[in-house]
Amino acid sequence: MDNYQQSILSDYKSNRNSTEQNETIFTMISSTTTDGKTFDLCEQENVLTDQLEKCKVKDATHLPERIKRTYQRIDSYICEDRIEEAEQERKYLDELEQTQILHEQVVFQKSNRYQKNTLVENSRSDLKNLRDDLIDMPCCAEKMTMELLVYFHQRLVDDFIFLETSDSVIQKLGELKTQIQNEELFSEEIRTYFDDLNRNIYNEDCSSAVNMLNNILRKIRPLHLQEIQRLIEKMEKTAELIRNKDIVLLIGVTGCGKSTTVQFLAGAKMKETKVAIVPGKFLDHIEMCEPIKNPGLIHITTSPYCRSETRYVVPVTVSLQDIFGLDDTGEIIFCDTPGFDDTSGPEVDIANSAGVLEVLKNCKSVKILALLSYKSSGDKGQGIQKLTQILVKMIDHIEDRLRSIMYAFTNYKPTTDIHAILHDLKDSKVNNDLVLRSDKSFVALLTDMINKTEYGAEIINPIDGDPKNLIEKVRSLDGIENPAEVFQFSCSESTQSTISNQIYRYKTNITYALKHKNLDLLLYNLRNFNILKNLLKQNFIEDSYNDSIRSVNEKINEYSEEIIKDFNRCLISHDGFKEEDILKYKYFHNYIQQIQKLKDYLGSNLISDNIFIENIISQLEKNNFIRTEQDLYNPFIRIYLNNIQMLQNSFKELQSYYTKICEKLDECFLKFLEPISEIILNNKFEEIAKIIGMISKYSSIFNDHLNGKVEEKYKNIIEYLFEHLNRFSTKIDPFLSKIRLEDSDIKIIENYINILRSAKETSILEDQILKYVEKMKNQNKISNNLNKIYDDFISKILKHFNEIHRRIEELFRKNGDYALEYIEELFIQLNLIHELPEIKTVTARIYYHNIENIRGYMQKRQKDTEQLLLTFDHQSGIMICRHLARSLARLTSLKWFDRFSPGTYQLMMCNINKELEEHVKQLENRLKKINFTLKCPENIHLAHDLI
Repeated sequence: MDNYQQSILSDYKSNRNSTEQNETIFTMISSTTTDGKTFDLCEQENVLTDQLEKCKVKDATHLPERIKRTYQRIDSYICEDRIEEAEQERKYLDELEQTQILHEQVVFQKSNRYQKNTLVENSRSDLKNLRDDLIDMPCCAEKMTMELLVYFHQRLVDDFIFLETSDSVIQKLGELKTQIQNEELFSEEIRTYFDDLNRNIYNEDCSSAVNMLNNILRKIRPLHLQEIQRLIEKMEKTAELIRNKDIVLLIGVTGCGKSTTVQFLAGAKMKETKVAIVPGKFLDHIEMCEPIKNPGLIHITTSPYCRSETRYVVPVTVSLQDIFGLDDTGEIIFCDTPGFDDTSGPEVDIANSAGVLEVLKNCKSVKILALLSYKSSGDKGQGIQKLTQILVKMIDHIEDRLRSIMYAFTNYKPTTDIHAILHDLKDSKVNNDLVLRSDKSFVALLTDMINKTEYGAEIINPIDGDPKNLIEKVRSLDGIENPAEVFQFSCSESTQSTISNQIYRYKTNITYALKHKNLDLLLYNLRNFNILKNLLKQNFIEDSYNDSIRSVNEKINEYSEEIIKDFNRCLISHDGFKEEDILKYKYFHNYIQQIQKLKDYLGSNLISDNIFIENIISQLEKNNFIRTEQDLYNPFIRIYLNNIQMLQNSFKELQSYYTKICEKLDECFLKFLEPISEIILNNKFEEIAKIIGMISKYSSIFNDHLNGKVEEKYKNIIEYLFEHLNRFSTKIDPFLSKIRLEDSDIKIIENYINILRSAKETSILEDQILKYVEKMKNQNKISNNLNKIYDDFISKILKHFNEIHRRIEELFRKNGDYALEYIEELFIQLNLIHELPEIKTVTARIYYHNIENIRGYMQKRQKDTEQLLLTFDHQSGIMICRHLARSLARLTSLKWFDRFSPGTYQLMMCNINKELEEHVKQLENRLKKINFTLKCPENIHLAHDLI
């Protein structure tokens, strides 16, 4: 090329970088015109389509090749000095390059939009998962953190109802901090996260706030169990699809091309493309270039990024007819798997291993296609070491399963001597490392890789290669039978550390929940701990879980023993139960009742909730004060009964026991009352008083327990006693209505008086009656007291006495001294009553008045008789004698009076006799003086009269 031509080419290059062209390109890249108008993606695509048509390019992917050829033509024209043609090609090249830049911009924006949409979708998915995880989660630091995450995720996806103010969010953040401190989870690292989080909230940086909250969440919950479950759940469907099937399992680290290899083996046509990550920068990517024919490939996704797109095992059934022709009617199942060293977090790592195990355990047999990518091999064979470690950890006694493993290599150049690389790794790395050299399984696997690549390694070329050879080799492998016994859980060291941290967190959370009697939190952690144990089926997890279960049971037993011990001490205390004692016992009983829902986790060693009721009954029986009626005198029976009543009010299980105790109490009480009727009828008033006193005491102790029966019996006994005493007033009526009272009648009446007097004079009985009246003042129907009963009884007798007195008075009033012949019987009755001890004093005045009255009438009769004697001296005749004789006879009839007024009658009669004797002597003397001779015959008549 001469100097002239070079100058033309230089001018061309300079023109291409002219300001005008740069402005055009800048306008396209910035998607904004000089007047501020913004080009959206649709407009840019339209412009791109127009540009492609203008440049006569059918597919934008052909632009690089077209630009390359245009450059060549320009150089050729310049060399041939065809300046005009070169200038035309230069303009065409400008169009091509601008179109290429626009194409890159469109691809980049599409990628950005896809990534943004993916980010939004991921946020929505995260938001849904957060909400699902929050269901039934008890209040704890984990829940409070997740609630804040929900808030900020809603802000990120514009799906937020603005109910929360920044102040309320700050308040919730403070509450979260306090809760973390309460759960003893706080650390300097978490303090730093909170400081950053406060700044994020102040700056309204929701994305950073989410990151900080996730950091906090990872500290308080190292392992996201629900996410593991979600990932494994998807694999359960796969497990059913390949149950009892022979499968080929693809194993390899993330990015080794497992998904691409499955697409290739399924017969898909592949092509290499470039994926823009920023304008002008691309990643090479191999993808299918025709519609999906095998439906199993629908769920197989690939990407150019070094991350696993496969989240669970995806089986793809390949019909061998499609590969080998109509003669081969069989099929082969390839299973795409997640990357076993996935850096997406321990959840994905665990789900990968546990999920794959869940899928494989139901297979009939498993063959291994182990993939190693050039990209991940490393300069010192790190990728090979990773792959061998994955296989060794995953397959038990792998040295015995080597005939079931095939190795294939991706992204390697066909000329690469893989055998030499492997051999060098063993010589330079393994043989000089004592640890690796002592790992027999690792050495055996590496040796197997070396042996199987000695005559050439299986390098996969998905674009130009043929899957037949690889499939044929895979078919020749021996399948691993009974995979459930061969494949085992494996994970990275960092994941193992996270599992250990989560186990420790479960233990501390369980301890915290036990300490604070938070059953919901305890159940939540035990359930999750159990799920983790069952998912991973690792001995160290099971041992830790069993240790926690044992610790929980021991702690519950310890709490229970302490509560029962305190309760039993209160039960036998002479002070009785306090309400807080029972509330404490009931609270713990309820706690143990509720904790029974943990029995599925705590097992048969969990203390039964019946032990608390059984303990109460046992202690009550042990200290039972109610066995016989003698136990009613026990001074502690009130406390015992009140204790049972308080307990049955709090524990419905004790209601029947309380009823039984009350029935026994009622039985003892009635037996105690059995002799009361007889005692009352026998008028044993001191005993009655003592019994009434006991009943009065019992009424305050037993009445509520016997539904008021004690007060009822108390009232009935008092009423019965008064009825009994009042009955004497009725019983005396027949006696007082008699015409003549016998001595036996008087004795009965006197006995009645003595009984009533005894009742009245029994002071303790009177005291008990007064106490009863005071206690039952609102219900008292007893109108009489003991004194009144006695007084009423005496009043009846006095009334009868006065009636006799009245009749005597009436007889004297009507008949004068003639009444003396009729009053003897009345006075005898009067005297009988008067002689009654309680009556004598009261009736003395009337009684002695009657004595004097009778004595007066007797004296009058004596005077009348003496007057007759005087008359007899001056008169003679039969009439006088008759009157005198009648008068003396009437006096003689008063002899009875001497019984009541001794000597009155005798003295009267003595005086009359003396006068009669004197009178007779006088007559005798007169008679002697009379001359009875014949000389005085007239004296015969005189003597006759005297005689």
